[in-house]
Amino acid sequence: MLFDQERHEAVTTKYWSEEKALEIIKDIFHKTISNYNTETYWPTDSKEDADITCNKSMYYGASGVLWSLIQIADFLKEELPLDRRE
Repeated sequence: MLFDQERHEAVTTKYWSEEKALEIIKDIFHKTISNYNTETYWPTDSKEDADITCNKSMYYGASGVLWSLIQIADFLKEELPLDRRE
């Protein structure tokens, strides 16, 4: 199922704010970096349908998160404080 009303926010009529969007992107970016662990990378969300606590695959795990962080760091013109080679 692509949409689950319990897990997604309702459509809103609030005014679009580029400043607010960038604030949220930066918040997610920095929280994701702060949750990084050199041994386990990022934990699997307890709400995900996964049998493992950490996954390094591209589509469902750490490599996809790292790829996303690289893209966001480039977009924000911020330094990525992680070694991209590890």
